[in-house]
Amino acid sequence: MEFNIEEVENAIKETTRFTSPGEDGISYSFLKSYWSIIKIEFWEAMKNFIETAKMNEDWKRTMIVLIPKINNPKYAYNYGPISLCNTVYKISSKVLLNRLNGIIPKLISLEQAAFLKGRSLQDHVLIDHELIHKFIFLKLPKLLSNAIMEKEEIGFRVSNNSPRISHLLYAEDISFFVEAKLKNFQELFYEKLRSFAETLSRTNLMKIMGCIMSAGKRCVNQLNKVAEEFIRAPKKWAL
Repeated sequence: MEFNIEEVENAIKETTRFTSPGEDGISYSFLKSYWSIIKIEFWEAMKNFIETAKMNEDWKRTMIVLIPKINNPKYAYNYGPISLCNTVYKISSKVLLNRLNGIIPKLISLEQAAFLKGRSLQDHVLIDHELIHKFIFLKLPKLLSNAIMEKEEIGFRVSNNSPRISHLLYAEDISFFVEAKLKNFQELFYEKLRSFAETLSRTNLMKIMGCIMSAGKRCVNQLNKVAEEFIRAPKKWAL
């Protein structure tokens, strides 16, 4: 489908009136005000560019302007540079972009959100946050629960027919019900919690008995500190 002058007119209508012109000194306001007079010459120049795929070098000239960031600027870093492109160049780009807008969604997957109309990076941030939140607070605790429930000797029953209560899960905390023996600690912490802490620490820090757990070789040393706290805990509770 060939380009037509209506597409150029639509591109001009989509622009705002009060914008700074480029080196050519032509603003959008000028195009809109005098379009009935200049539209034939403007369209012929645009049509030549589209058909030959060669843009006039003067169209691509850019004027760099320094905008002061503060009042009474004194140094170069007090200014921010902006590039003012020629209006004919911006209209040409907008005409091409309007054509591409119809096929871009078909070429780019839904996983890409940057620089696409109708898509927002904030949506991806929210989805990312929710997925990590669900994984940390729903999936990982469930895996830990399954591992703990394999140990029949861990937990208590309030009656013969009641379910065994071995642990309770909170948002970021876990309560264990187990007899305070070093054997139970070794089986529970070193076999179960160590792998859980290493997995969880890749996305979030976890505290066990007041000690921050992290992944890698340091996890062993940290678990030793936890063991010391675990052994000293009953004495503190007795006080």
